Amino acid sequence: MGRMLREIVCGAALVTAGVACAPPDAPEAAPARARVAPAPQVAPAPPADPRVCPLLREAPAAVAAVDGGADCPVAPAVRAALARDALSEDELAALRGDIERAVAGQPEACVAALGRELAAATDCGLVYDAVAIRILTGAAVDPRHAASELLRPATCQWKALAALREATTVDPTIVAAVSLLTGNADVDVASSAWMTLGTLGRLAREAGADGLVACVEERLAAELADRVDASQGVLIAAAGNAGCRRCGDLLHAEARGADPARRRLAVAALRFLPDERDVEALCQVLRAEPDAPIRGTAAFALRHGASRLERRLQCLFETATEDAAESVVHDAIASIAELAAGSELGIGTLVQVGRSAALPSARTHAADALRAFATDDAILALLNAP
Repeated sequence: MGRMLREIVCGAALVTAGVACAPPDAPEAAPARARVAPAPQVAPAPPADPRVCPLLREAPAAVAAVDGGADCPVAPAVRAALARDALSEDELAALRGDIERAVAGQPEACVAALGRELAAATDCGLVYDAVAIRILTGAAVDPRHAASELLRPATCQWKALAALREATTVDPTIVAAVSLLTGNADVDVASSAWMTLGTLGRLAREAGADGLVACVEERLAAELADRVDASQGVLIAAAGNAGCRRCGDLLHAEARGADPARRRLAVAALRFLPDERDVEALCQVLRAEPDAPIRGTAAFALRHGASRLERRLQCLFETATEDAAESVVHDAIASIAELAAGSELGIGTLVQVGRSAALPSARTHAADALRAFATDDAILALLNAP
């Protein structure tokens, strides 16, 4: 795996020699021609890594936050909480609120102080998450400071990267730092970076940041095409997080592959792809895949996205009413319920499952799902209507 990219800028000094003069008593001679010393041979700067797009190469560099003598008021409480074995839910909720307010009020001082606490932490649990999410994704935090914390080597560095998946905005400096960490020598850090890079790519698409989307997708597609080792599974999952359209052909090929584990990863990775071939591929898995967990994954994948809603619901209805595996049926009903949240057609599909599913547990599960949309009396009336 690659290490940090370094650009080396080399300059050569031009040195000129003086003009030689004839001795005083010698016959006058033609003046000697001025001579220029040859420029020293300097190795050219290495070419820019073609895997890193110009937008990321030109992003503002990470800069460490400094407290400037200011105190982060929540730092002592965070230090104490990180040293404890566990916090109650109420204590954790209160701490999250305190961290959020402190970071909003003194972002640089708190990123500096809390970053030091995270760098020293050995427990990568819920308290670590609470701190990392707020100093890496807080609206008041300078992305250059957040990127510096991401790049700081630490026991829980992989978890800091995972915290970014809670972000609601995306910045080129953050994406550049995460992209850099995909080459980390620590496999856990590199894997977490790939997964997070995928999530950031999807956030960029949702934000309309087409340049960042292209950067992330081109990187993922190139790596997927090149890798044949065990890390390809991580790349498939990362492409799924991104909804990587440039990776579509590779993901479809993997979804038809011989390896069940890779096939399941690829089926899940199709969940954010909106085209007809993507939805049809998932429907085909539900119809023909012999492995029940992979069919369940396809049912799960179909709940993501609103494109071709009628076709999604049709495939899920068939699965919920006909599949022999109870776990797959329940996955299909859960997906119908998810899609029903914004669709009367989805609610109607749930009603039809409740009426006609082959498995009694499926009818019960559908009726339970309908409680999010109607009263018990209304549900009974719908299910028993002629």
